[in-house]
Amino acid sequence: MSNKKFLAIFDMDGTLFDTRKTNFLAYNEAINEVVGCSIDYDIFNEASNGHNYKKFLPELMQKISKDEIEKIHNLKKIFFQKYIKFAIKNDHLFRIILAINDIYVIALATTASKKNTIDILTFFKVHNLFEVIVTQDDVVNLKPDPECFTKIMRELSIEPSKTLIFEDSIVGMKAARLSKASVANIEIFNE
Repeated sequence: MSNKKFLAIFDMDGTLFDTRKTNFLAYNEAINEVVGCSIDYDIFNEASNGHNYKKFLPELMQKISKDEIEKIHNLKKIFFQKYIKFAIKNDHLFRIILAINDIYVIALATTASKKNTIDILTFFKVHNLFEVIVTQDDVVNLKPDPECFTKIMRELSIEPSKTLIFEDSIVGMKAARLSKASVANIEIFNE
């Protein structure tokens, strides 16, 4: 591991990549296959922004079992690859990553699955930029709990005062603030 004294942690969905269309199409196909219905794009994006599937799927479809939720999520992880071409890379942040790479350890903390995280990083050929990657599969408590951020700081022995977190969602911003690190809010980016 690196001997750098500063840490920059980036969220994935909505921060490094605009994956709204990718996630919507993958979830919509999975939902259709499991329960035979479709979802609205805008309603999906509002419900899912920053949230884990266990929270937003029951909000989208009130009469859904835990078993159906897991089936939908597992299919979504498979269908994600099919729709990954619709994701948009935040070139501004990737230029910043390259500019600070000599001083900061570059890490990624996301509520996305490990599979989908690796899929998108591989698709855009940027996997090698991240020294540490923490996904929903690596923590017990998801955002707004700061566990994903504090886990990285502990692993690297870097204090919150020397850490900068890039986040976009209300849930992610809350988690970042609770970690006691400095926080940069990514509200919107263009292609």
